Amino acid sequence: MSSKNRWHSRGSCGAPKGEDCFFIRGNGRLAAQSIDTIPRGGGVFMSLVLVTGATGFMGQHVIRALRRSGFSLRAASRKSHSLFPVDVEQFLLGDLREPVDWSGPLEGVSYVVHVAGRAHRLREDAQDPLDEFRKVNTDATVRLAKAASEAGVKRFVFISSIGVNGSETRGEAFTASDTPRPHSPYAVSKLEAEQG
Repeated sequence: MSSKNRWHSRGSCGAPKGEDCFFIRGNGRLAAQSIDTIPRGGGVFMSLVLVTGATGFMGQHVIRALRRSGFSLRAASRKSHSLFPVDVEQFLLGDLREPVDWSGPLEGVSYVVHVAGRAHRLREDAQDPLDEFRKVNTDATVRLAKAASEAGVKRFVFISSIGVNGSETRGEAFTASDTPRPHSPYAVSKLEAEQG
């Protein structure tokens, strides 16, 4: 993929050795277009995909892209969304800073696209912003990846952040082989999730 905001790479995301876990760095529209990391072939169109953070900006794009591609969908989020078509099953989650019982949302799921996370805050009010970002973006991601592996999920796709690579480039676009240089607590927490 040639766009500076559009690439994916295989990472650990807390998955056991040999398990597939991909992370995608980019914006919502490009991340939704990048879901082609999920294989298509023999009967996969009837596969059930769990999308976390489904009511957020990026999650809504992912839901639309996967629905157009013919996947059966289960949306997990903190709030219900009346705009989802009736064929999109919804699961309401609690606060991801606390352990979540993923057994219901993961039941029968073949693929997980993990979009949920604590986003940038314009007016940060946390005493320790990095700790708050880690609780949701790192710890909850690793817990979900492990639960997905234990539930037999075939592939875990984690939507990370281009900020993991840094805040700016100098004449060259970021590439998958660049050394990460996260520039904010948010980006640090996303990189730590990629590393599992």
